[in-house]
Order: sequence, then structure tokens, then C-alpha cells
Amino acid sequence: MSIMKLALANIRKGKSAMVSLFVFILVAAVLLNIGLMVMTQINAFFDHKVEQLKDPHVTIMMDDTSNQAEYEAFIANYPGVSVEETENIIKMNMAKFDFGNGELSNSVILFNADAKRDVAPLQLIEKRNTTSNSDDEIYVPYSFKTNGGYTLGDHFTITYQNKKFEYQIAGSLKQP
Repeated sequence: MSIMKLALANIRKGKSAMVSLFVFILVAAVLLNIGLMVMTQINAFFDHKVEQLKDPHVTIMMDDTSNQAEYEAFIANYPGVSVEETENIIKMNMAKFDFGNGELSNSVILFNADAKRDVAPLQLIEKRNTTSNSDDEIYVPYSFKTNGGYTLGDHFTITYQNKKFEYQIAGSLKQP
């Protein structure tokens, strides 16, 4: 009992120490509570987002010569696969284009933005009203506007294997 009386006497003498201790205990309890909530609900959150955005669990790219009907049948019949989708793309390894204040060398994948997609559909954020030839128009990721400095109607040049491909930015897309 004497330890309890000693502790209470110290608390009565130093009221600011008591307030500080109470605040520290309160902050620790709140952080512990938040941590436990995040740990117990994080898996459900990711599952919900994958379902909401129709995000693919796996993306496989291969050239036309490697693609065989047996591969598609294998994936379609694999246990747990509910949807599979095939799309033709153009892949440019180590293409160059201007981004921000410099030139960026990166792999570039071009695909038909008008194609119907059940898996990971594209979300058009903004689109330029235009009547020009759609063969020279391109939709770019929204990060090209926010980080790359591009705006609607700007010219966008991709250099691949010393050949330039010139487009005009017609819109921005957000991929899920």
C-alpha cells in the first residue's frame, strides 16, 4: 500500500507530469487502436478495391508468334479464373519521349483505347473536343498532365528505333 501512496503523492506534487503522462497514454492507446483496425481490415480493403476496379490479378504479355490457343484455354480453365481477356497491343522496348524537363527512356505500350474491356476498364478523365483525324491522336496517362507538363492538344513524339511517331494528345486516362 505504501507504493500506491508514494505514487499518488508524486502525482499531486507534479500536476504537469500527470497531464503529460495522461496525454502519452491517450496517444499510445489511439495509435494502438488504429493499428489494430488497419491490420484486421487491410485484406478486406484490398479485396474490395480489386473487385470495385475490376483489377486483373495477372497480366501476361507475349508476341503473336508465342501466343497459342492452348495457352488461352489453359488460363480460361485454370481453377479460380473467373474472367480472362485477350487484347492486341504494340510494345516498344526502350522508346524515348519528353517528360517533364527531360527525355525519358522507357518501355511504351500502345493499345486501342476504344476497345471494350471487362477487366481493368480505362477511365477517361478529360477529352479534347476535336474533329481532326483520329489516327494521330493519343490518350496518355493522367500523370503525363500532372507530372509531365502535357496539356490537351500538345504534340507528343515517341522515338523508337530511330523512327519518330508523332501524335496529338486528345485526352487523359486513369487506369485502375
